[in-house]
Amino acid sequence: MDPFAAVSFAATILAFVDFSWGLAKGTYEVYQSATGQTIENVHINDVISDLRSVSEDLDGTPSGDSKHEKALRRLAAECSELSAELMALLKKLKRSEKKNSVWGSLRVKWASIRKAADVESILDRLREYRSEIMLRLGLMLNDQQSSIKVQLDQIRKEASDLNTVTGSQLDALRSDILEAIQQNPADPGKDTLRGVHRLIVELISLTKGINIQHEILKQLDFKSRYSREDTIHDAHSGTFEWMLEESVEGDDGCCPDDGESVFMSWLHYGSHIFHISGKAGSGKSTLMKFLYNDARTKLALMEWAGRKKLVTAHFYFWRSAQDELQMSLDGLYRSILFEVLCQCPDLIVQVFPQQWDAMAHQGTTQPSNHMAASAVKRAFELLAAKASNPTHRFCLFIDGLDEYHGDSAAHWELARHLQAWTRQADIKMAISARPHTEFLVTFAGPPNTVIHLHTLTRDDIYRFSLEMFAKDANTATISADSCEDLARRIVDKAEGVFLWAWLTVRLLLDSLGRRDKLDVLMRRLDGVPEGLD
Repeated sequence: MDPFAAVSFAATILAFVDFSWGLAKGTYEVYQSATGQTIENVHINDVISDLRSVSEDLDGTPSGDSKHEKALRRLAAECSELSAELMALLKKLKRSEKKNSVWGSLRVKWASIRKAADVESILDRLREYRSEIMLRLGLMLNDQQSSIKVQLDQIRKEASDLNTVTGSQLDALRSDILEAIQQNPADPGKDTLRGVHRLIVELISLTKGINIQHEILKQLDFKSRYSREDTIHDAHSGTFEWMLEESVEGDDGCCPDDGESVFMSWLHYGSHIFHISGKAGSGKSTLMKFLYNDARTKLALMEWAGRKKLVTAHFYFWRSAQDELQMSLDGLYRSILFEVLCQCPDLIVQVFPQQWDAMAHQGTTQPSNHMAASAVKRAFELLAAKASNPTHRFCLFIDGLDEYHGDSAAHWELARHLQAWTRQADIKMAISARPHTEFLVTFAGPPNTVIHLHTLTRDDIYRFSLEMFAKDANTATISADSCEDLARRIVDKAEGVFLWAWLTVRLLLDSLGRRDKLDVLMRRLDGVPEGLD
């Protein structure tokens, strides 16, 4: 038996016990509430129909050999016998009255029939059944050897592997069920029975939804999604800190213009696109990785999001990758969708409605397939269209636009796409690219914000160079003043290109290792070609 089929079957027994208890006690409530009938005017035929409705699934007992499944089958059989007894009593009542008699006029006679039939015996058995079903549900959800517990743990592990919030949702609901059961498992009242039944139905629905969510997420994911990020060095200690320095908002509510505070202002109050333009090797990717992972970025964005849920996601274009997805729009769509939907699984049904319906009807037991690019694109467009909503705010970090695979026309198109996506009030992007015309022109001027990274990193390159010299034992052969002089000359020649500075420092450290004098170091530095070409 499918573990969740067993829980569903337990919920069927629970519903029968709850209904039958009320009937046997003389406190019958209308089961088919959609009819709009009140307790007083419902006909005896409707009462019989209600009993039949709650009893019919007791006969469709699924197979299974576990101790819990065997106990459920036995309990269902006993409930079926009791249902037959109640049905016989109702039919006896029906025969004794007029064809169109309503329940309200039959209550006195029903009480008489119940007394004559020794209904106390039926109530004793129902009391035993409801106690047993509650205890059984508790064991099924808590027993480490229970198949339902094993499957719930598997779903939680998958949620953890996917880094999605669905596992915590499942844990919370399971805890609610166990808490409701443990309140009085030996003699649960009507409200407890109905509360547990509602939670069990919710658990079954949630697990089915989570399985579909996980399947769609697996179809979006791809192995090389973190490949580029893993190759990017962490920012050197103390570098790029100026980007996250807080600033004071002006009296007119506008962001300040200096490069050392404009990013934090954009995080707090800004909109549309923050464009980090920089020469090749100027540290754009390192900066983007630093900004995305720093806690100060998230704190500032949470202020921007206000009462809405903050959702962040990132992607690194990489032309050197062997995987086409790393340099394509399809890869961008997949990565952003995956990260957003892991944080907001409730949006999956909204952006993948056709796939959701198909999996809901056909199941998710087939091996995961790679989702078609057209379906992924459509989902991203739906997500972007929903970005202006009362519940979420999105901030995306996209690095290396110039490494997007394609010619100049393709880059113009990419830039226009990004511009269009950020027209929604609740989505903005921090992007980086080399100073190519397609991006400089598209993102120029308000409402976008642009900085030129290679003009802002002189202090960072100086600090980096000095620290590299200080860490190398061979630097002891020259004076501290000489190190500072070398660092200043490196800054001047680097022209904001961090990679050039890194390569040059290593060249000079190699020379120091050979015990070269300061004049030799200076000549080697002067001989290094400018730029990376």
